[in-house]
Amino acid sequence: EYFGLAFQITDDILDVTGDAEKLGKEVGSDDKNHKVTFVSAYGLTGAEKMAAASVAKAKEAVLSLNGKTAHLLWLADFLLSREA
Repeated sequence: EYFGLAFQITDDILDVTGDAEKLGKEVGSDDKNHKVTFVSAYGLTGAEKMAAASVAKAKEAVLSLNGKTAHLLWLADFLLSREA
């Protein structure tokens, strides 16, 4: 749940701050299409804080699992630095 939320928030952030070539779509398309996003609702800084909090919660959930989870922790961290 938290991983999916973090993914959506970072997707909304990338629509504002991303590189169109890397994203494969026009930057700002959500705003042009009048979509309500985390950035439009909470501002860029608020959305970034929400993404980081969601990743932290996702990592807490992963750490409660038994077994090898390093790849899941890496994937959660990757959400905050992805470019596409």
